[in-house]
Order: sequence, then C-alpha cells, then structure tokens
Amino acid sequence: IRLLALEHEFQKEKIYQCGLPVREGFWHPTTRSRAELQAELLGLPLLGSNGKKRRSMFSGGWSPVAYPASPKPPSSPSSLKFQAHRVVLLMGGGEGFGSLVPLAKSLGEHLGKKQLAQLVVVCGRNEDVYKCLENHEWPDSRGLYGKPIILSFVSEMDLYMATA
Repeated sequence: IRLLALEHEFQKEKIYQCGLPVREGFWHPTTRSRAELQAELLGLPLLGSNGKKRRSMFSGGWSPVAYPASPKPPSSPSSLKFQAHRVVLLMGGGEGFGSLVPLAKSLGEHLGKKQLAQLVVVCGRNEDVYKCLENHEWPDSRGLYGKPIILSFVSEMDLYMATA
C-alpha cells in the first residue's frame, strides 16, 4: 500500500505503516503446499492422498520427503500430491495473550486424545511459557497426532500460519 500511495504522489513523510501483519512475507501467498510446509517446518511426515504416511524408498523408514515407488524419483517433492495434516496453531507472545499455558494444555490433551489435529504452540519470547509447555507430561498418544509441537520465537510467522 505504501508503494501505491507513493505512486499516487502522497508525501513520503505522511505515510505510516502500521497494523498487523505488515511484514513482506504476508503480502503474497506462498507457492509451497501446506503439506510441504508442514514437513519442512514442523517435521510432520508427508501423507499420501489416502491419508497414510509415505515411506521413503531410500531410507526404508518414515521420511519427511517421500517418493512414489518408481525407479526414478521426481526432481522435487512439489511434483507429488500430498494430503495436509490438520494443524491447530496457537500463538502467544508480544501482545500478552494471557492464559496460554492452561489453554495449550487443555487443547493439546484433547486434540491428541481424540486424534483430531496436531497442535503447534508458538510461545514467542516468553521463556517461562515455553519451558512450562515443553516440560509438561503430555498423555501418550500412539496415533498420527501426538505431543504438541512447542516453539519459541519464529521469524517466518507467515509460513507457520500457512501450515494451519
């Protein structure tokens, strides 16, 4: 908007950028799929179109990068179609969210127990909240969605938001 205002001869000193979000990463959508971002940023396994984890033919185990059973893998994972996980992104930080810890605990335990979605909590620079959630005894879930992913400050919030 600033560039548009300048093109229309607004005085530079009268233009103030404010509001959330104003960082350039929010201006244009990412070209990567949700599934690719979930694998790259959150370490979640890629899911085939049937919702099952894909095996890597190179490692023999689960891998964030999986290829179809063909002799020659594609040049990039983006040429494959993967199903995205259900991700709930809970953020706290700079503006003082308030009751982030009890909400994250309750939500994380419910989502994991019911296997509804993967919870990702971004604590920002609040080390006390991060340590409390990271050290919490989360119930053991054996399904696809387990212990919540607890993150401190992240610089690419636009990409993390695109995972949810």
